[in-house]
Amino acid sequence: MTDLSLPAGSLQSALQAFAGGADSVYLGLKSFSARKGATNFTLEEVAKLKKEAVNQGKRVYIALNTLLEDDELIALRPTLKELELLQVDALIVQDLGLASLLKREFPTLPLHSSTQLAAHTIRGVKELQNLGFSRVVLSRELTFEEIKKIREACPSIELKVFIHGALCYGFSGLCMASHHLTGRSANRGECAQICRTWFTHEGERGHYFSMSDLFLAEKVVKLKEIGIDALKVEGRMKSPDYTYYAARYYRDLLDNKEASPINLLTQFSRTPSKGWTFNRFKEPLVDTLYPGHKGVAVGQVVASQEGSIIVLLEEEIAIRDGLLLFIEEKGEMFPLQRLFSSTNQPLFKGERGEKVKITLPFKREVAIGKTLYQISKHDTQRPLISEGGLKPYRQPIALKIVLQEEFLELSSDTLTLKFPIVIQKANKPQSLVDNIIQLFTSGGEHFEGGQITFKNETPLKGEEIFLPLSQLKSIRRTFYEELDEVAKREIKVPFTLTEGRWGDLPPRERLSPPSDPRIPWVDTIEALSLIKGGRPPEEVLARIDGLFYIPLAPVTFDEEGYFKALEELLELLDGEFLIGLNNIAHLNWARENKNYSYFGDIYLYCANRATLAFYYAVVENLKGVYPWVERTSISLPLFISRSCFRHDSLNKGCGGCSKNSEYTLEQSGKHYKVVVRNCLTLLLEERGD
Repeated sequence: MTDLSLPAGSLQSALQAFAGGADSVYLGLKSFSARKGATNFTLEEVAKLKKEAVNQGKRVYIALNTLLEDDELIALRPTLKELELLQVDALIVQDLGLASLLKREFPTLPLHSSTQLAAHTIRGVKELQNLGFSRVVLSRELTFEEIKKIREACPSIELKVFIHGALCYGFSGLCMASHHLTGRSANRGECAQICRTWFTHEGERGHYFSMSDLFLAEKVVKLKEIGIDALKVEGRMKSPDYTYYAARYYRDLLDNKEASPINLLTQFSRTPSKGWTFNRFKEPLVDTLYPGHKGVAVGQVVASQEGSIIVLLEEEIAIRDGLLLFIEEKGEMFPLQRLFSSTNQPLFKGERGEKVKITLPFKREVAIGKTLYQISKHDTQRPLISEGGLKPYRQPIALKIVLQEEFLELSSDTLTLKFPIVIQKANKPQSLVDNIIQLFTSGGEHFEGGQITFKNETPLKGEEIFLPLSQLKSIRRTFYEELDEVAKREIKVPFTLTEGRWGDLPPRERLSPPSDPRIPWVDTIEALSLIKGGRPPEEVLARIDGLFYIPLAPVTFDEEGYFKALEELLELLDGEFLIGLNNIAHLNWARENKNYSYFGDIYLYCANRATLAFYYAVVENLKGVYPWVERTSISLPLFISRSCFRHDSLNKGCGGCSKNSEYTLEQSGKHYKVVVRNCLTLLLEERGD
């Protein structure tokens, strides 16, 4: 069954998602979440949600998808133990050091890779499977055909694909804009959304990096048909109503029912598109004019005068709806308070196909042909689902109970206790087995009875035995309290991190290829062409103390061609070399090519000692690792994007394009260079010398 997975920024959002038809929700905790601006969850709320999910046959995934430093990683272990006791259905992880510790110390917790790991190739997915991940969240930048190829090449791991919500301009996990310009790291859940701000190009101000919203609509069925295991709706920062209507809309589509998106799109939607997934070049993916909520187009202005407009409706509107008009390219939002028919009769509702008169709360004239948008509906606010009666989840345990002549013995997988007990002969037949099973099903703080077996080793038959209820309750309470104490002692045990070696690597700025030092990696296909064309390798690749450095590209859609060119390139080099690993896929290639030497590079983040140890364990001949780039002064591209700036931001066609171009932007006195290389867009900050 395809897992329809919805975001839950709060407990109410999660409950609304379940009510709408979601199979699962993913959520963050108060700490360690890539959406720190969401309400997020306490462990007590997770416990309640887990219980409700079990009751409804749903699943709960915990997103721990940020990079962690040593002290944070050590502090996280008690939380992980609590999550293990709650038997959450998976952890969504970015930090590979954390993933390695989870596999070693919490093997019962399934691992899902975060989109922050930028898995976008077959090798990347296969490597994550090697590392013990059961599900991979693929990058949003993949086309349907590319997703299908990965599915076919990787049949035994679960794949999760984005179907709805915000699109980042830069690759998730590789975006440096927020941290570089504001000090707020997207890899720490603090994204400042630089891509939604304005820039100036050739005197024209625009939101040149503000992506449309992904809206796959009925196309989700095609993903289901090729065997995609999970479909992801984005939006942990959005409202519970959004979560409900997103779940409802896509549930109906997946169940082959009629579905209207209006209630969903009026909750929140920028300009909708099919993203990279379908019809990639049919329409630009950037809306340079307006980065905010546009809702649904509901009509066209056919007449206008000061203070009112006549609109030919394409969808129904009603009093108290929220509306939006663009006047001189500026969005004007207003509530619908007065509505009239074509004969000037007051209306509560206007129907599709009608011409209606709308009184405006401002006096500015509206141009004929302008689109009217509905950004909220008067009747879509959902009633709150009660949270007060939710009970916390307790882990069910197998419990063996043996009644002896003077003792009652209780055994679980981790604890066996023997209690003195006084057995009395019953005056009337007793339901001993049923009574004991019912009593011991009720548990303590972390556990409750699951599968309970009872054995009577006394000379009396079960119906002849009377056991005082107060004594049994005391035994039950003591047993579960001791189980809880064992669990609490384990909760308090911290991770132990060992010291590692970073290695002796040159300053990272020196490793950029001399052929274009602004770009901190090597395009192996281009480098091979240059060297074959007669350029000395020293002019194409960085060479320091006689050693060539080849930092690999973090984004490689032609993975096969890229590595084939790398192998040819290495054969041409006269001298030793080190290869820099910048993506999870590169670990996979390094596994197969153990005769080369490597270094962990700046995009294969290393923020803690566990990650450092992990890289040395996985990669043979690893000569060193660069520390997490956001804790250094290295300057990197602010965006790495598959959105072509020429096509999507400047709205120019592909005809006659060389696939390589450059543009200059300005914002608040700072200057930036947009560099397009083979339709991949980089944003660089220009610095004066």
